[in-house]
Amino acid sequence: MILALPTDKLTPRTADEFLVEFLDYAHGAVPGQPLEVDLRPLHFIDPYGLVALCLMARYGDALSSRVVFHLPHAFALRTYLGRVRFAAAVEGVELAGPALIVDQEREKEESEALLEITRIEERADIETVLGKIGQRVEAILAEELRYTEVEINQFKNVVAELCHNILDHSENWGYLTAQRYLASRAGKKYVGIGVGDLGIGIKKSLSVRYD
Repeated sequence: MILALPTDKLTPRTADEFLVEFLDYAHGAVPGQPLEVDLRPLHFIDPYGLVALCLMARYGDALSSRVVFHLPHAFALRTYLGRVRFAAAVEGVELAGPALIVDQEREKEESEALLEITRIEERADIETVLGKIGQRVEAILAEELRYTEVEINQFKNVVAELCHNILDHSENWGYLTAQRYLASRAGKKYVGIGVGDLGIGIKKSLSVRYD
């Protein structure tokens, strides 16, 4: 049985709904059978959706000896997944279907537009992320989103805090990714950030500290 995605867009709302379906599917699977997730209808995945897929891959890998993601048919989305290093992020999962595409010219041109999916496993990873922001993202924040120096530092602080929360509270490791977008109606650009882990959860983390 393959778990079918009921939408062509993976956004925070649809990703949360799909996570619930995935958990039911994974825990109800017949022992010895692969866990298969059908991503073929997808045309869009935002950073939150990317992180959700990474977490599904890790969780599924802990339950089954074989996890299969059937990759999207959409060429543009396969190119995007190639640029954000999706295959490396879900290492161990079988990626079925058309190969992910890394368009070298487009990647070079747009490399400053995003933070690829990055594993946050130790403090050094946070420094790596902040270094990427300093080298690649500050110019976009300043030139395209008109961020001031103060706002750029605030953006860095938000990213750093999200990463530190993974290491300080989850008792696990996680993922971070970011992408810029253009709001079609307003014509304004903005940055979306996705972060997540398979940790113990906020409630349990706080109870350990304050009970």
